[in-house]
Amino acid sequence: MYACELNVGAAGFEATVATAGNAVTRVSAIVRIEANLEPGPGTLVFLTWIATIPYSGDQASVTEIASWVTGHVQARTSAAATIGRYIYTLEASVPGTLYLTVEGDGKRWPA
Repeated sequence: MYACELNVGAAGFEATVATAGNAVTRVSAIVRIEANLEPGPGTLVFLTWIATIPYSGDQASVTEIASWVTGHVQARTSAAATIGRYIYTLEASVPGTLYLTVEGDGKRWPA
């Protein structure tokens, strides 16, 4: 597993990549903010960027995924969806923490 963390002021951003052999199996992101704050633009950019990695060359899918992430983050709701070959899980209902995972089907990633 590979991980990268960045702290900016009171916000923390973390991305992890899990692999099996030469294949990426899961990408995840965690954003930590003060519990009394709403997620800002940087949070949406980061989560959307992580979520769209598998479809970076497919603008229609990027738009769909970005809309899905943005809608649930702004509504502070949790959700799961299968988009193409990937399973997306977003936990956005807990104050102070947002957690996103994108899991593949074990084949070459991105598709």
